[in-house]
Amino acid sequence: MFTGLIQVQGKLKSIYRQIHELKLTCQAPDSFLETVKIGDSIAVDGVCLTVTDVDATTFMAEMMPETFQRSHFKNAKTGQAVNLERALRVDQRFEGHFVQGHVDTVVRLRQKKRQQHALVLTFELPQAYCRQVVSKGSVALNGTSLTVINATTHDFEVGLIPHSQATTNLRTLEVGAQVNLETDILGKYLIRQIELNA
Repeated sequence: MFTGLIQVQGKLKSIYRQIHELKLTCQAPDSFLETVKIGDSIAVDGVCLTVTDVDATTFMAEMMPETFQRSHFKNAKTGQAVNLERALRVDQRFEGHFVQGHVDTVVRLRQKKRQQHALVLTFELPQAYCRQVVSKGSVALNGTSLTVINATTHDFEVGLIPHSQATTNLRTLEVGAQVNLETDILGKYLIRQIELNA
């Protein structure tokens, strides 16, 4: 479980693809990795991955084919910045919102504009997910917990305060860029119950 509050930015060092293997190596600050051990969970751009190897500056993780296909990692390039968050400990304060690290789909940036100190981003919204994204609700974009400013049947807006601009990779996105979207788990369960009881 994660909160969507990004701790540091890392960098993709390599993505190893073979028919039966998908391995990712990520570079991260040593302060972030100093207590990481094999078996720990780290959200990489919102994707929950299990650490399979770690040293002072990098960690390695394997990825399920399902995760690879649903996320932007199928088009990822080495050297790109990624948002990193370690799994929530039970003794920590809970902020942000419940983020599982289970990416639903990839969405494309449609518009980017500045409103005073905020940066407002508009993303396309696939029809299959329009019931799961609501105005003033929560989403995770590349693992970042954000409040939806407005949602329609075909797109949604989020805003980045200066802190989010400084600590995540979202501020560098160009129009047309793809990001990982995870919708709110509470909304998913509610929709599922309505469907089963219909």
